Amino acid sequence: MEILSIVALVVLFRSSESSPTIIQLKSNAITTVNIASGPLTPTIRALGNRRKRSVFDEATKDSILDKHNELRRKPPASDMEILVWNDYLADMAGDWAKQCLWEHGQPIRPAGTVGFEHIGQNLYLTNGTFNPADGVQTWYNEVAYYTYGTGECSHPPCGHYTQVIWSTSREVGCAYAHCPKMIKTELTDGDYLVCNYGPAGNYIGLLPYNRGKACTTCPGGSFWCDDGLCRRDCRRQDTKCSCAANCTNCGSVDRENCTCTCADGYYGDTCSRRCLDTHKYCGANPGWPLFSCTESYVREYCPSMCGLCTEWTSAKEEQLEGC
Repeated sequence: MEILSIVALVVLFRSSESSPTIIQLKSNAITTVNIASGPLTPTIRALGNRRKRSVFDEATKDSILDKHNELRRKPPASDMEILVWNDYLADMAGDWAKQCLWEHGQPIRPAGTVGFEHIGQNLYLTNGTFNPADGVQTWYNEVAYYTYGTGECSHPPCGHYTQVIWSTSREVGCAYAHCPKMIKTELTDGDYLVCNYGPAGNYIGLLPYNRGKACTTCPGGSFWCDDGLCRRDCRRQDTKCSCAANCTNCGSVDRENCTCTCADGYYGDTCSRRCLDTHKYCGANPGWPLFSCTESYVREYCPSMCGLCTEWTSAKEEQLEGC
């Protein structure tokens, strides 16, 4: 039997009688959630080739999740979040997959039900033996063509790889459909895997992760670590949760919460920032008075005025020498 596997953009065809053939299709995509403005109406077309979506059993969900997190542990990242399963993202993936349509997109959902404005999406299609974890591995294998730092991809696409290891994506949901005919491809009798990621990765101009010691720049200010991955649900140190906090400028580690308590004059998750108001509008008239500290951009430029920290002075820095 001829086996065809497709990952969005590159279609690889191999058989014992044929040499590989490359067909250009689509790349990985950031998809925008379609929000219903009124009563929901059906958005899935009644297609004769459509098959009911299939929901993965718990063991298969675990294998997909474990494969993602196994691969996310490979880059030397300081801020890589552990992925957790999101049934709602999986439900959306299932509704999309059952169309048997080879393109990116999302079904309509009511406002406020998704949790993410933008969702990353990877697609995989094969008429060989279907193992969803193999699809995840196929996406990751684009690492061979990707250069960290420049973001260059010597043999596009690389966007499936970067979405799999995008550090701030923290939830995933996947589903599949069996498709007798796949619209916009020549494949027949294939299994179609769709994985949705929230929040989306692959933003132009951004790197997929920060390089450094594992879990030392975890998002959110807490540095609980599960074998190299930042973990948000830890409440105390145990076999799955170790504290990787690395506080600078004489900051101390709060072991109970795995956060940094900063010395006077410094602030930030790792106490790396001097507490200085850096904008001429801080406290000025006209400008940004104290009540404007409810705005995030004011807090960013005016941390001392907004009471986030004690103002830095050279004298405070001298006091911290040798700590």
